[in-house]
Amino acid sequence: MSRSNSKGRFKKIIQWFHLWLGLASGLVFFIMGLTGAIYAYQPELSKLTQTYLTVKEEPRAYLPISQLREIAAKQLPGKKPTRIIYYAKDRAVTVHFIKRGSDPYYWAVFLNPYTGEVLKTRNMDTEFFRFILRGHMYLWLPQQIGKVVVATCMIIFTVIVISGLILWWPRHKNARKSSYSIKWGASPKRLNYDLHKVLGFYASWVLVFYYCYRACLVL
Repeated sequence: MSRSNSKGRFKKIIQWFHLWLGLASGLVFFIMGLTGAIYAYQPELSKLTQTYLTVKEEPRAYLPISQLREIAAKQLPGKKPTRIIYYAKDRAVTVHFIKRGSDPYYWAVFLNPYTGEVLKTRNMDTEFFRFILRGHMYLWLPQQIGKVVVATCMIIFTVIVISGLILWWPRHKNARKSSYSIKWGASPKRLNYDLHKVLGFYASWVLVFYYCYRACLVL
């Protein structure tokens, strides 16, 4: 077999992996990308939709932590406060009730830090952004299963990016210039190809390191 035929066969194998791995994992990446984009705006969206997060700033000190803890504990008898989070002076204080293991739960009580007024008692397992975060991290699967699925997809995506770089690599010196730029005046089919190839090349260097890091982090 000649060297050119060998290279052609290798390219076809790489194209096959690049195509089918991309199709197989595309839905996962779409879900992760969409949920990640939504969650990135969580502070701004929460402030707009959850009015109990905001209080009127007052020129006096907050109530003692022990008092806020006691007020919150009365809202959820039988549950133990695990942490208290303070934000800005115009934000509610959040008292979290978290239990892991058997019979887990996650509740939060939102208080006015100046008066101790209970603004909201909420089951955080049903909260919208927690739902979005579970989708981003575990695809709404049980955590142990979701972690493996997401980490596997991160590894697959790394293979997709590396195979894309191999396919992108110019065959000869004359092709290098076109490999770095998009032909905006080309046909729609060629324009779509250039957008995929060129933008994919520029994004690949960041994506390889990021998804390797994410795979290690999830596992």
